[in-house]
Formats: sequence, C-alpha cells, structure tokens
Amino acid sequence: MRGICYGPVPWGQDPGYSEPWGDLFTDEYEDLWRRDLALMVEMGANTVRLYTLKTSVRHAKFLDLAYSLELSVVAAFEVGKAQERPLGTFAARAAAKAELRKQIDASLHPAITMWLV
Repeated sequence: MRGICYGPVPWGQDPGYSEPWGDLFTDEYEDLWRRDLALMVEMGANTVRLYTLKTSVRHAKFLDLAYSLELSVVAAFEVGKAQERPLGTFAARAAAKAELRKQIDASLHPAITMWLV
C-alpha cells in the first residue's frame, strides 16, 4: 500500500464544529476531491484512508472515481471518545457492533477494501 490519510477541509471551514463533520466525500464537494484524487494518483498512491464516512449521505461518485483510478479506499468507523460511546458493557459493545454492521452494509462498494475501527 502506498497511501494517504485524507480529510479535506475547504478554506475557512472547521470540520469539528458543524455538519458535515468532516465527511466531504459527497457530490457537494466534488471539485475538491476530484482534484485531490487525481493528484494522489499522480504521486503514485494506490490507497486513500478516510477519517469518516457517514451512512446518512451518499458517496457513490467519490467511490466510483476512486475505483476508476484504481485507488483502494480504507473507510473509517468512528468509535469516538469514551464519554461519547462507552464500551464498558456488553450492551454498549453490541450496539456499537450493530452500528458498524449497518454502516458497512450501507457502504458496500468495490473501492472500499478495508474498514478502520
């Protein structure tokens, strides 16, 4: 793997304070990631690791482009801080596993080769 961790942030935005919480792999930001993916390929990368990939929005164009450029996508499932998602009980771990399965099922695409938890 020759990869890049990728979390684009448009000028003047802070992904930590409002929607889309860093998930900029949607059609609205296509100009941004279309340019960046081409640069990654030009640099010799074959993998792009994302910091977030929410199930509430579509990522088809982004994933289709990555696949057409032969870029493998490593998607991320955010567990969050212990205060946000405590995993100290069986029920909490079961809920997190169910959410992860839901996210993976909702994001099936041949460009996604791995999930980072």
